[in-house]
Amino acid sequence: MAAPVARVLATLGNAPDQIKVRQLVDADDLDAYQEIWDSVWPTAPNARYVNDYRKLAADRDPGVVFFAGFSMADEPVTSGYLFHAPDNPFALFCGGATKAAWRNQHAYSAMLIARAKCAVERGAQYLAVEASPQNQPILERLGFERLSTLLFYEKDLGEVATGV
Repeated sequence: MAAPVARVLATLGNAPDQIKVRQLVDADDLDAYQEIWDSVWPTAPNARYVNDYRKLAADRDPGVVFFAGFSMADEPVTSGYLFHAPDNPFALFCGGATKAAWRNQHAYSAMLIARAKCAVERGAQYLAVEASPQNQPILERLGFERLSTLLFYEKDLGEVATGV
């Protein structure tokens, strides 16, 4: 899905007060990612991905910017990052996750606003995102349009080995 960043920001309005989004700069800051992702996907190999992100942060990769949203009690509740190459008109939103207890409390909106503002500051004119079925209606209300549908397929390796 893609949309002009100005349209998205105009539609979103102001960030909710109950979520404070911060840019994560240092590798240790990504502990917040690990906590959020372990809550959302408890059986996934989250550490593998987060460790890759830690390396990007440690290397100060200029094309990726990490964020986490925190409750007023400083609990990490939502995550997201953006890829943006210098001079590219598109910024790509990735890595979004919100703890179940914080859904329907504007945590996702807070993360969208923070990343969209960062994209503008970096010179992006458009936003792109791979949207889950849960997020597609929200993004469509913000002006995102579907460009394509990606269907990922995984086959149990046990089925492959047994020929089932």
